[in-house]
Amino acid sequence: MDSKLLDIRSDQSSIDEQWESFRDTVHSIALETLGQITRNHQDWFDEIDQEIQKLLEEKRRLLRAHQNDTTCTAKKAAFNNIRSTVQAKLRLMQDAWLSAKADEIQGYADKHDTKKFYEALKAVYGPQFSFGSTPLLSSDGTSILTNKRLILERWAEHFNIVLNRPAQINEEAIARLPQVPTNHELAVPPAVGEVSRAIKKMSTGKAPGSDAIPAEVFKSGGPTMINQLTSLFQSMWDREQLPQDFRDATIVHIYKRKGDRQSCDNHREYMHLQK
Repeated sequence: MDSKLLDIRSDQSSIDEQWESFRDTVHSIALETLGQITRNHQDWFDEIDQEIQKLLEEKRRLLRAHQNDTTCTAKKAAFNNIRSTVQAKLRLMQDAWLSAKADEIQGYADKHDTKKFYEALKAVYGPQFSFGSTPLLSSDGTSILTNKRLILERWAEHFNIVLNRPAQINEEAIARLPQVPTNHELAVPPAVGEVSRAIKKMSTGKAPGSDAIPAEVFKSGGPTMINQLTSLFQSMWDREQLPQDFRDATIVHIYKRKGDRQSCDNHREYMHLQK
């Protein structure tokens, strides 16, 4: 890792290029050395539910009876009835499971437990979950959007309204705030010791940010990584710029289990910034 990190140039490239070079180098080395964990997503279907098992067995029995005598209207009606009953039961089972999961995820979000928050999301949707394919109502509610690009644009429109509301500033309240002496230490550029202490304070076992680099990798990077990070932070300080990754937030939405699923207003929003 040391030799590859030392190859990163920081004298001419932009802040975004410096960060992306550092990020991609560390991530590729960590992935090559440590590998990747494969997780299976959880299923809402409860195999030990005796009631649903009896209904499924009855459905299979009535299906065989109908297939053996397709001209009998009574057998066809019996199969259609049990099929409707099974579908209703499965919908209730799925709704109850998803509702419990949504409450669980909400609890992790409220506690700022990002590790369990993302673990719960991955358990539900799998490692490569995507929220850009479910049909949505248009903003005026007159049509259903099925094109992925239009769906993503609708979510962007919704989040822009919900999350970018104008701030209400009370100038009188600000004027009443007590004035404190200027802390000139805050004007000192970040140094190696400060970066080293910050890395030591990072909590392990947490979900990584969008860079997909866990805290354990930073803690094990050694002096070369600390020096490269310090150089990167000093470059940000001098240019008064932040990489776009540091400013972008990951937004996740979960259906509230109330109202029309295709309406953006019936989803909870969770927003997480890069660590």
